[in-house]
Amino acid sequence: MDIFDQLYHTPYATLKFHNEAPENLKLNSDIDMIISSRNAKKMIAFLSANSLVQNITTVKKSFMYSVRIITKHHEILNLDLISQLKWKYLQMMDTNEVLANKFKNSFGVYKVSEKDAARFIHLFYHLNASEIPDSYKNFVSEHVDSKKQMIKKQS
Repeated sequence: MDIFDQLYHTPYATLKFHNEAPENLKLNSDIDMIISSRNAKKMIAFLSANSLVQNITTVKKSFMYSVRIITKHHEILNLDLISQLKWKYLQMMDTNEVLANKFKNSFGVYKVSEKDAARFIHLFYHLNASEIPDSYKNFVSEHVDSKKQMIKKQS
């Protein structure tokens, strides 16, 4: 909850985040979050100083920070603080547009719109030449234009 409280006045949106209260996140979970690089650095500084955090490991990539948090209770939380939605050198989606389309769920957490989330999932698996996992297939087919999906099937 500290993470989302800290983000209250910060533009962000979670990607593929569950539809439950943030405190019900399973142990050893990941949170993928669209956030500017500047605000990601602020979040990392906040986490480093947080009294509940025992250890924090950060890996900087060109488009995101991967953050591994180990709490005082020896629980693990992984954050991907994504500043650009890229695959290799290709920008898949514009993060400013994605943030403009975000919505707040009933628990006060900003999420990427369903259409943008489905588009991201579709592009991510398509560009990696992988099959979309069964858990996302219906979601993607509901929100992504069937013509775009046909391109994958024909190629």
